[in-house]
Amino acid sequence: MDALSGSHAYDELIKELGKRNKNEVTTMTEVLPQFIQVKVDRAKKETAEEVTKDHLINILKTTNLTPDGAMDLLGIPEADRAMYKDLLKKK
Repeated sequence: MDALSGSHAYDELIKELGKRNKNEVTTMTEVLPQFIQVKVDRAKKETAEEVTKDHLINILKTTNLTPDGAMDLLGIPEADRAMYKDLLKKK
């Protein structure tokens, strides 16, 4: 499944399924919706990060704000700021 999807979402799902009771039966009809949801959630997160990065870049180009000031303006949580600073370095 990973090779077909081009990601490691299936591996992550298998790890989660491994935590289930070994006597519990698992079918593809149970697994596939979870697999798809993992992919959708990851795509939403990546899109949100890219949009926020674009907003940060635009704010920094059009104002005299520091990266932290721009992140304050956008309401980016402290926990996410290091990731966005790294993304800004790669622009």
